[in-house]
Amino acid sequence: MYSEVLREFQAIQRITRMSEQLGLTVVDPIWESIDPNPDIRCLLRQFNHMFFKGRLSNVEAEWSKRMTRAAGICLYYHQTGRCVIRLSEPILKQRPRKDVVESLLHEMIHAYMYVTKKEDDGAHGTVFLHYMKRINAASGANVTVKHHFSAEMRALKKHWWQCNGPCSKIIRRATDRTPTMTAAWRRRHGVECGGEFIKIKEPDNYVPRRKRDDDDGQSGQPAKKPRTN
Repeated sequence: MYSEVLREFQAIQRITRMSEQLGLTVVDPIWESIDPNPDIRCLLRQFNHMFFKGRLSNVEAEWSKRMTRAAGICLYYHQTGRCVIRLSEPILKQRPRKDVVESLLHEMIHAYMYVTKKEDDGAHGTVFLHYMKRINAASGANVTVKHHFSAEMRALKKHWWQCNGPCSKIIRRATDRTPTMTAAWRRRHGVECGGEFIKIKEPDNYVPRRKRDDDDGQSGQPAKKPRTN
């Protein structure tokens, strides 16, 4: 544990020293070749001291393999005070390093507001915008209210279903979840069209979870529980 903390501290020092010596912003294109796959925990510690007055020392940062609808999220647990930033590995691994940095800074603003108990007039209200503009000016980044990664999100939707009724509607999803009639529009679809959604496409070499679990059982190995983030 100590050696891991020491390595992280040394990495932060190295990056900070290099930034100061070369006059680099946190999103300078040169980082793409120097440090193309950054440790987001190191970035969090570095940015905490650079832009957030050291107030985010207890905030955690981690990658999520399952998050496909957003580039990042900040979770705050009021009872314990724990704060966790999660970045989408499937989305951001398709993007330049700059987008990882700006997504992290976006979520760090949320974390700062949680930790310091800042009230706002919306999810990205006046207070959020104030800190966003200040950090953009100080860092050279272009943190925005919304992340525009729609192409990457679409690329992850490799499970397709098509209605066999008159509407022939196609639904695309990143996970193997068959469309159900729980939402209001799906209930309307049942009345207006009456068709059922049939799976028409899935990733190459994809094995459904039930089949994987069956195979695990047949081999005498316990079925693995899905990893939760």
